Amino acid sequence: MAQGFRSVSVDGVDAPADLFERNKHNISQWPVVTTFRLGERLQAVTGNNANQIMIADSQGKPWLPISTDKGNCFVRDNSRFIKPIRENPTNFKPLK
Repeated sequence: MAQGFRSVSVDGVDAPADLFERNKHNISQWPVVTTFRLGERLQAVTGNNANQIMIADSQGKPWLPISTDKGNCFVRDNSRFIKPIRENPTNFKPLK
């Protein structure tokens, strides 16, 4: 997360509007705050009504905010890197 946004919540309500401005941010140049193991399950940050939050970088590529123990960060929303896990909405466990 860029220094200017590290202290804000990325839930779509509290976040500053300029964070979500399309094609503005050079997210790939922001500092790396953590790395994830292959196969590690990540929790996306969602907005109101569990809407997915997506940020487009300066090249128009989508990034997904992820909640970590070190705060929120972004991962490239690309099927080469991550894939969704469908969950049962009543117990939030992965569907088989």
